[in-house]
Amino acid sequence: MNEEIFEWYDSFLKLCKVLEALGCSYQFEEPATEEEITEFEQKTGFTLPDDYKEWLKLTKYAYMKNYDFNIYMPNEVWDSEDGYKMTQIGNIGISTRDYFINAENGKPFVYDDFEQEIVEFDSFDDMFCDMYYELESYADNYFHEKWLTIYDEMFPEN
Repeated sequence: MNEEIFEWYDSFLKLCKVLEALGCSYQFEEPATEEEITEFEQKTGFTLPDDYKEWLKLTKYAYMKNYDFNIYMPNEVWDSEDGYKMTQIGNIGISTRDYFINAENGKPFVYDDFEQEIVEFDSFDDMFCDMYYELESYADNYFHEKWLTIYDEMFPEN
């Protein structure tokens, strides 16, 4: 198991639990099976990067309703405007950010609809950092310091 991926999973789950205490709802579904991952890859001809497979083995769908935050197992592949294949693996609706994997190089990237720009990440660690920062920004904007107080109470070891 990739330790960084597990740490991101744990970080997202903790933050969602804190936000749930403030009235938000979230859901983390069961892990994807090896068979589901293989079936997607065979059906689409798209090989998922190992780091993302590690995430899917923790949960195939993580969702926070109030923020319209999603990380999920892809279900289709399509051609980008630039001609390479890609698949969407998440989005943050409130900040208009859509997350993808580029099939040509296996790297994750985000399309920010508000800024009308694409940013490629060097790693899934960088992508998860970006997503987490967006979720933290939501917490800061809507709950100010209160979410930090609750976080410290719920997870004093951090």
